[in-house]
Amino acid sequence: MEGTLAYVTDKYSGLQIINVRNPANPTLRDAYNSPGYILGVRVVGSLAYVADYHNGLQIIDVSNPANSTLRGAYATPGEAYDVSVVGSLAYVADGNYGGLQIIDVGNPTNLIWRGEYDTSGGAVNVSVVGSLAYVPDGSSGLQIHRCQQSGQTSPAQRTIRRGMPTA
Repeated sequence: MEGTLAYVTDKYSGLQIINVRNPANPTLRDAYNSPGYILGVRVVGSLAYVADYHNGLQIIDVSNPANSTLRGAYATPGEAYDVSVVGSLAYVADGNYGGLQIIDVGNPTNLIWRGEYDTSGGAVNVSVVGSLAYVPDGSSGLQIHRCQQSGQTSPAQRTIRRGMPTA
């Protein structure tokens, strides 16, 4: 949600932008259909950062909600499931083959790879709070990674597996 607009991922129909000012009568403002499957989205200001399963990270300009346009894209090595954005860095949960990918999105038309963490399972979600990236990683459980300003990651002090803390 951003104001009265809901940004909804629809695996087969892309990104749906819906005006929900009147909850009894939501109206479609625009639909951005990507070449792949959109599974995750984060909106920051006028940009929607989209995890597109087969095509990696896509950045969509939603400043005109009736005419969204692609601003930039970065093909990740795995399958992009989810994205979190902090400052000028996007953290992409990139499935079995890509782990956690860190991409500099400071210039949306020139995205730069900054780092990665090869998770042991399938990274399907990511949430970054402060300097920690929380990555639910399939059968490996929740992994927590300390993120540095440069985008590089290092394992944090604890990893939670199946609800049990381990050293």
